[in-house]
Amino acid sequence: MSIVDAAKQQISSAVYTVKDKASDILTAAAPINLKKQDLLDLESGLPPSPSKTHGPSSWSYIASFKWARPVAVLVLLYCVALLLLLNLFWQLPSRDTLSSKAHLQEDEELLLKLPTNFQEAQAVKATLSLYKGNCSGLVIVLLICLYLFMQVFMIPGAMFINVLAGSLYGLWGTFCVIACVSTLGAGLNYWLARLLVREVLLGLFPGRIDAFGKTLQKHKQHLTNYMIFLRVTPFLPSWFINTASPVVGFPFREYIMGTAVGLQPLNFILVQAGQTLGQLHSYRDLYSFWNVSKLGVCAILAVSPVLYQRFCTSVPRKRTSFRTPRRTSLS
Repeated sequence: MSIVDAAKQQISSAVYTVKDKASDILTAAAPINLKKQDLLDLESGLPPSPSKTHGPSSWSYIASFKWARPVAVLVLLYCVALLLLLNLFWQLPSRDTLSSKAHLQEDEELLLKLPTNFQEAQAVKATLSLYKGNCSGLVIVLLICLYLFMQVFMIPGAMFINVLAGSLYGLWGTFCVIACVSTLGAGLNYWLARLLVREVLLGLFPGRIDAFGKTLQKHKQHLTNYMIFLRVTPFLPSWFINTASPVVGFPFREYIMGTAVGLQPLNFILVQAGQTLGQLHSYRDLYSFWNVSKLGVCAILAVSPVLYQRFCTSVPRKRTSFRTPRRTSLS
């Protein structure tokens, strides 16, 4: 073998050795990069983006049947809660009892259902007024439990309960009760989604969850104000905010604080509208220019601290970002 052939053989073996070493280094570095990204997300106070955790597609998740167990548990909880709610309805006095105590006429119709418009709400209010005269405490418990049931299981129409409660009881007392119950219902919905259906939501709605998570990352320094803004404005439905917040890692403290404040402007408008339920005929009467202006002012107040810090302070925004020595050492 000549000197040239020996040199070629040594160079070839050296090249293969370098390739093997490079492959080993890249393989070992992959989990390190993932841990670094997770660390950066944790430093910002938020978990990794949902796009890093959900599966390849919604259809593949459906085909895997991984959703079956949590959905079955959710259906079981729904049935148990529904039976408890129906038990309260069955404890209401019968028509004969109401006829003897409230002088109810035979042709007078009793309507006891969840209203879908203001005409039905007026009829339900008249029926509840009769029951209120015989069992006021049971009517209050029934309205509270119905409100919680609808919020926890994401059933639309809870606004009519606010209106009905405002039409049956005083303004400020009803508003205080509704404020507590609505905050409690949103909190229960948060934990239900976090403990039971988190993976289901990630598998079925990866696009919307990912978009909400990216938006959340932009407002990670003002989470409470951002939650207040979401509650006041109609950009996202309440059920989506309740269920998506734990999925994207919205901290519960900021979530419940923003919810407790952000729900109250609309709650007050609905309870106040119940005081004049007979004058309401459509949603246009409810969302008048004056009421919409109130919500707009509340939304501006919610984002005003963020706007002030961004445009009116002399400290540059870069200095307020989440930067630690740990981040710089990893980069």
